[in-house]
Amino acid sequence: MLTKTKRLTVAALTVALLMCLLTSAAYAVSDVDPQLVAVGSAGISANGTTLSVTADTQSIKTEDEISVTATLQVKNGSSWRNVYTWPTATKTNASYVSFSGSRTGVSGETYRVRATHYTRTGTTTDSRISYSGEVTVH
Repeated sequence: MLTKTKRLTVAALTVALLMCLLTSAAYAVSDVDPQLVAVGSAGISANGTTLSVTADTQSIKTEDEISVTATLQVKNGSSWRNVYTWPTATKTNASYVSFSGSRTGVSGETYRVRATHYTRTGTTTDSRISYSGEVTVH
């Protein structure tokens, strides 16, 4: 059984530890640049000639508007050419939006997805571009 002094010491240490943890968490959040809120990803896979495409955008806070636009690209020598752009997936008063779609590819061609990630709150906007890996249709 703990003595009264040991119990008080344990309680004081517990409070001190909690204060350190809460202070660190508050510091980590306040250290984030408010302009760098949009993150996202793009993905592509092939099953036969069917290309499955995914894209998403995520923010660290609720935005007035958040969106993602996915564009299928085909390799053209050392550059990339846009093949198809899906309608933009948009949500309001949200922190996350996702998209999935499919298209038919041509055997022997190499494809990737270019995703445009966008957020807006009031007049503050943020936009990023991401790319998926490459897949070759067989």
